[in-house]
Amino acid sequence: MRVLQVVPTLTAGGAETLAAELALALERRGHQVAVALLAGARGPRGAELADRLEQAGIAVSGRALLSMRRPHGALSLARTVRAFKPDVMHSHLYAADVVLAGVNALTVRQRLIRTIHSTSIQGTRSRAGTWLLDRLYATSVACGARVADAYADYFQGAQKSAIVTVRNGVAHATDPALAKSDHTGPADAEAQRIDVRASLGIAPDAFMYVHVGSFHGRTLASAPKAHDVLLTAFAQLRAHAWASRAHLLLIGDGELRDAAQQLARTLRIHDHVTFAGVLDNVPRYLAACDAFVFPSRYEGLPVALIEACLAGLPTITSALPEIAEVFGEGTHPAAPVDDAHGLAAVMLDCLQDPDAARSRAVRTAEHIEREFSIDLCAARYEAHYASLGAPIAPRVAAACVLRARGAPVPCAPSSDPLAVSKQSHQDIL
Repeated sequence: MRVLQVVPTLTAGGAETLAAELALALERRGHQVAVALLAGARGPRGAELADRLEQAGIAVSGRALLSMRRPHGALSLARTVRAFKPDVMHSHLYAADVVLAGVNALTVRQRLIRTIHSTSIQGTRSRAGTWLLDRLYATSVACGARVADAYADYFQGAQKSAIVTVRNGVAHATDPALAKSDHTGPADAEAQRIDVRASLGIAPDAFMYVHVGSFHGRTLASAPKAHDVLLTAFAQLRAHAWASRAHLLLIGDGELRDAAQQLARTLRIHDHVTFAGVLDNVPRYLAACDAFVFPSRYEGLPVALIEACLAGLPTITSALPEIAEVFGEGTHPAAPVDDAHGLAAVMLDCLQDPDAARSRAVRTAEHIEREFSIDLCAARYEAHYASLGAPIAPRVAAACVLRARGAPVPCAPSSDPLAVSKQSHQDIL
């Protein structure tokens, strides 16, 4: 099968990482895969992902493009579609959904598939655009069960695309593509931990909390990653006698980073918070930390959280259903959404009883390895790719020929995958 993955950019974001890892997993499973970018590979993480794809023999088009506000991305995608001749075209994120739908309507008119990466179905976009995309895509894939529920609730049963659920997956450290030649023992790991902290200007004996997420949104008070809640909670934590050596590492960048830094200064915690920006080799930094904090206001099925769990880090989150989905039936420390005081209390519990936190983290890592493999994710996508069927144009042409001959046009049977309910697809998975 020839599969084209379409994303706006390659960056450090969870959706972009998922798209790249999915492309690599599909290639390992014997498919021919290409990745089309509409606005290039950005930052060290984007370059790293693009390099990995190309080293695996996966063509990456549009790597040097710079802006989504010009037609270059759409033109580059159209050229890629003509040259690659994909059997399946799969988009990630709203901008890619829009551009791919437009290019497809003017060219091959295939049945399209996209992934919905958040429970905020409309977000800041127009309602008309959200409804139109639902009708232009044959299949909308929710990255988790809560996202599927949010999609069904948004459309109140009036959606046209088939809504199915394929949970996000991550690449394990044991995967060949991620294997390290310099395997380290406990002594070397501790030395590396100290070196990483030294490179960030953080004391080796600090209790180090870490968050990975972009600083995107309209305001800090409404942004999905809730950095304002995290900084406020950390300020409250620092006031406790137990937390005199607590430090917070924030990995990520975006337009709200300056506002977050100003809030840290206002809270007088700026000397104990490191804004590291986008970092290469994030697992190396996770290994140098003591706990992962994730107080999001809404999510899809967060790749950053799954990666932290897989790394064996104790996790502290907001009490979102889409986050609870990561942990399955297991329990995990969580605070209500937007509750800085509750988050500070849970962070303090982790600091005061690190052995119990690490014991929970070990059990969680075992669960993540079983349930969130990128290869399992790729296998589930394969099944839905196969269900898309022939392009629209041939089906329409065939129907016209039958009508011209006076023959009845067959209706799709009730077993057609495109007519299966969301719950049926979830049962299959």
